[in-house]
Amino acid sequence: MPIPKEVRGRSGRDGILPPFLKSPTRRDGISPYLATPTELVERYATSNQRIRILEGLLAYRVELRRVGLSSGIQWIDGSFVEKLDREPNDVDVVTIAPLPTACSPADEALFDAEKARSRFLCDAWFVDLSTVDLAGLVSDVTYWFGLFSHQKQSRQWKGMIQLELVTTDADAEANARLAILKERGHERRR
Repeated sequence: MPIPKEVRGRSGRDGILPPFLKSPTRRDGISPYLATPTELVERYATSNQRIRILEGLLAYRVELRRVGLSSGIQWIDGSFVEKLDREPNDVDVVTIAPLPTACSPADEALFDAEKARSRFLCDAWFVDLSTVDLAGLVSDVTYWFGLFSHQKQSRQWKGMIQLELVTTDADAEANARLAILKERGHERRR
């Protein structure tokens, strides 16, 4: 489901995405909220640091597709999608997709959280849908959903955003929008 208009322009009263809009039993208003990369940019590219993080996320997505990820989703969360008094350092992202069968050693860095954070400003994790261990798969998805659906400090329920992984045109559009926002920010500082 797309990000509902009730969620698009604001976070909840306490600066976080609501976990649901009307009722937690209705699928048409519950997190994760489906978004396009451009919607993510429009909502969260509010500072130079956030623009840098979004550029990193979009570059990370390009690299994942380059190594063979042809389907899947990403859950976007963390302080990046919260209204804070400080700038976020990165964006939390869990990619849920079939793992490519062959990666070069250099490409394996995409699946190393520390290296992905350093290179792309993404606190990036991966759930492999090609596993034959279905109980392990359910456990992994449950873990990440549980972690991402609660605020770390207050332990309050919250929502998250979901992106489809294979949206090449949408990523290009989001990058173009980021470039415009960067230029406007540069013009404002003059």
